[in-house]
Amino acid sequence: MAGSRAASNSLHARGRRGTDVQAAGGSQRPSGTLYRESRADSAPRPRAIFLGSMALGDEQRPMRYGTDANRDLAGVMERIGDRRWRLILPHPRFESLLDIVEIVPME
Repeated sequence: MAGSRAASNSLHARGRRGTDVQAAGGSQRPSGTLYRESRADSAPRPRAIFLGSMALGDEQRPMRYGTDANRDLAGVMERIGDRRWRLILPHPRFESLLDIVEIVPME
């Protein structure tokens, strides 16, 4: 997700076995589940593990993690401020070597 795409994206979350997250806009939309890291309570910055996949173009639904290795994503979500988080996705396969997505609540 390049800077211009990330700025136009919004993120939706809902709970289940972890916290499901999905980018709502852009040509490349990460979607997946955040799992609480086992040592998150003792870490200096709380974080979660992200496992998901990338929906492309006009696809209506993302693939499940593990369906297509070219679209699988694994990363880390860190809390970096009072109401700020950062999703770090190394080697996303499309257009970049590292995607960093800043997440803040809409005011």
